[in-house]
Amino acid sequence: IMEMQNSSAGVKRRLDKIRKILEDRVMGQPEVVEALLDLEWRNELYGAHRTTPDAIYLMGMPGTGKDTAAEAFTDALHGVSGAYKKHM
Repeated sequence: IMEMQNSSAGVKRRLDKIRKILEDRVMGQPEVVEALLDLEWRNELYGAHRTTPDAIYLMGMPGTGKDTAAEAFTDALHGVSGAYKKHM
């Protein structure tokens, strides 16, 4: 049980770090931040047990922050600023 609690605490810390990065870089779009966090939460819950991949489609007019959100999410997942240059 202790191992499970440590694992849960680690997931919460990781998601909190992702939230901070997203909130700092994705301005005025809390629904996008929540959708990306939900995506990563589902990944933590189901991991290799999912049968289909999860995806979020970011749609909108030019200049609405789609690229910024994708770049911030990629950087947050990899824990490195500029990770999107390698992973996108």
